[in-house]
Amino acid sequence: KAPEPEPEPEPEAPKVVVDGPDTAVGGSEIEVTWAPTISEKDYITVVPVGSDADVRGPYVRIGKSKSVKMPVPGDEGLYEVRYLHSDSKEVLGQDTMEVTKPEVTLNGPDTAQTGAKVKIAWEPTINRRDYITIVPLGSDAGTIGNYRAVANVTETTLQAPAEAGLYEFRYVLNIDRRTVAVRQIEVTDPQVVLQVPETAATGESFDVSWSSAVNEKDYITICLLYTSDAADDLLCV
Repeated sequence: KAPEPEPEPEPEAPKVVVDGPDTAVGGSEIEVTWAPTISEKDYITVVPVGSDADVRGPYVRIGKSKSVKMPVPGDEGLYEVRYLHSDSKEVLGQDTMEVTKPEVTLNGPDTAQTGAKVKIAWEPTINRRDYITIVPLGSDAGTIGNYRAVANVTETTLQAPAEAGLYEFRYVLNIDRRTVAVRQIEVTDPQVVLQVPETAATGESFDVSWSSAVNEKDYITICLLYTSDAADDLLCV
């Protein structure tokens, strides 16, 4: 009779128990706990499932903490939250997590005048370090125009560019600069009508009014029109 096969050895228990969420939205921030701490120089990282031990994703040193908050990658898929030893680079513990596709809705006007302040809102916030920017329509990924970090709010204002044309608002992940939401806007030249007297004495004060304000930081000035051989020029004061 053939001898009974040797039983499979029990897998070695992890030296560190890591606990993270089961799922997270790409680019969002998660909280991770572990026990015990081997060294304050060790760190937590997030990498695709099955990655070699030397692969590094987003990471945070653990220090004296019992937990850390850290961003996850923007790509959807299965990942491992790993506890890595700082000296040996050995994976001492891990937890599996599914990262889902980040989806954001942007709301704002269809048109705005050049230089105007434009309100833009979004839902939801993925990560408070993400940002909203306005760039020419079709700009390359990673292009940044006027921008604001989303912080802890769900709407902000951006100044429209100085040149008329087609633009787009973008919600951009801080973790990898990817655009996850776009809203198109047309920027047009402002139409402002000034009401001023036809004449005024030197040094005299006079009233000026305008049909509409584009931006509260705009200003009114007086320019002297003079003609040269090349062209008409303005000298403003």
